Amino acid sequence: MPLIIYAIFDSINYIDSFSSYVDAISLKSKIKLEIISTSTLSAIVSRTTDEKKQACQNDVMIYATIIGDIAAKYSILPMRYGSIVSSPFDVTELLKNHNETFVTIIKKITDKEEYSLRILYSHQDKEKNNIEDLFDLPQNVPDILHGNTDSKKYLLNKYIKHLSEEKRLQYIDKIQSIVACNLQKITDLIVYNKQTTTGFIVDAVFMIERSKKSELLDLVIQMQTLFSEHNVVLSGPWPPYNFSNINIG
Repeated sequence: MPLIIYAIFDSINYIDSFSSYVDAISLKSKIKLEIISTSTLSAIVSRTTDEKKQACQNDVMIYATIIGDIAAKYSILPMRYGSIVSSPFDVTELLKNHNETFVTIIKKITDKEEYSLRILYSHQDKEKNNIEDLFDLPQNVPDILHGNTDSKKYLLNKYIKHLSEEKRLQYIDKIQSIVACNLQKITDLIVYNKQTTTGFIVDAVFMIERSKKSELLDLVIQMQTLFSEHNVVLSGPWPPYNFSNINIG
């Protein structure tokens, strides 16, 4: 019978309290969870009847909730939804064949939590008619762009938008530098996501030691004061998905 793998963890941490906690998650989720171990690693799994089961939103939510509940208390290497193997033997083979890689990443994430920090333009900013209204642009423009013809107006508009984009990127770089400087006080495990919309100023995920949570909250409060004209949003803690990517072939 195929098995769904939820997470992998260090077998040294396999203690009665952990097993009891997993049992409690089983009751809560109504999914029978099991632990399969080698001498160094263990995997949290459940059995399924379909190796090629189509994903539905409810299943994904249950899967993510199980991982989130366990990660909230223990250091685990979360697996992506759809991590399915054919048998318990395949689970142990997976753990053995990739033992070194798994152990290295588990050491990296042990006693740490992942968070997301986003800084976005406020609702008031979004109500501006033009993005160039957000930035101070030079009043003087090149003489070649002066005139009332359609082509001159078109070129002038392009010029203004180009300057606006440059100003916007410079502004974003400035804020990102300030954020990076502050985050680096508590962690060097930071990933900046590519901005998909002009509404984002900063979109970062990072991992900190669990013991530094209060420092993080103080830091975010400082940034909310420093960037009071924007929306500063902290979310988490999350399982360390962004810091446990594995290519196992």
